[in-house]
Amino acid sequence: MVRSTWEVGRGPAIAMRRTVLAFAGDAANLRLVEQFSGRPGTTEYPVDMRGIRLWADDVGRGRHELPCSYSGRQLDRPAAAAVGADVPHVGARVVLRPGAAAVGSLQDGLLFTPSFRVGLTQAITLGQETLTWLETSPLPSR
Repeated sequence: MVRSTWEVGRGPAIAMRRTVLAFAGDAANLRLVEQFSGRPGTTEYPVDMRGIRLWADDVGRGRHELPCSYSGRQLDRPAAAAVGADVPHVGARVVLRPGAAAVGSLQDGLLFTPSFRVGLTQAITLGQETLTWLETSPLPSR
């Protein structure tokens, strides 16, 4: 059993806390995956995703980018300080930021599955709490 709490109302970020209260089986720890999936558009016909940039900021290694191009590519980063998507169609940036060490992943969609995904994976044990921030902001000026 996992307890989830969300803190809303402190600026443009939502704090998501997860605590493992109990689990069945012999596993010593679990993998917790927090992800954001995006599908731009306002009708059943999606907007062209080219121009959307997925990115991961690595601890001590800088930024790694994956432009959306319907390639289905996935990029994993072992020490992500943040993962995000810059969506110029709506002038917005979406960011997932871990409260502790996490593996970041970026995934481009396919032509007939037009969506993107950014995610964080963290190891968690019984009684432990994780914290992930979901942030939105206008795109910074270039």
